[in-house]
Amino acid sequence: MLQPTPQAGAILNYTTLAELEAIGRDSRFVDELISGFVEDTGTLMQRCEQALLARHHDEFKDLLHALKGSAMSIGATGLRATCERLEQLPAAGLDRDPAATGAALQVAFAEICDALEDYRRRRAEAALQQS
Repeated sequence: MLQPTPQAGAILNYTTLAELEAIGRDSRFVDELISGFVEDTGTLMQRCEQALLARHHDEFKDLLHALKGSAMSIGATGLRATCERLEQLPAAGLDRDPAATGAALQVAFAEICDALEDYRRRRAEAALQQS
């Protein structure tokens, strides 16, 4: 199993990815999961931003819940934690600074995208060394 870099360990759970690798039918399985996660999460992020700016708090929190579940399934611990923290904010907290709230979510998404790309790169390098 690949070991996370120190900065990636708080963002991405490598054990979850190893478990997904173990159930995959081939090496492309996890790559496809990662690609689907990034694409689907990007769409959810856009919807979150729209709901947040429109002050549709219930919709925003529902979308956060969906993001959190998706994050958990792939081991995106940093994004999951951000979603949990934002879910706890009251409506007044969301209205106080929606730009900062959206930015926190964007940072967590960017971090997981970087960590997943690093994981794929390191996994490919390890496979080359083994062959």
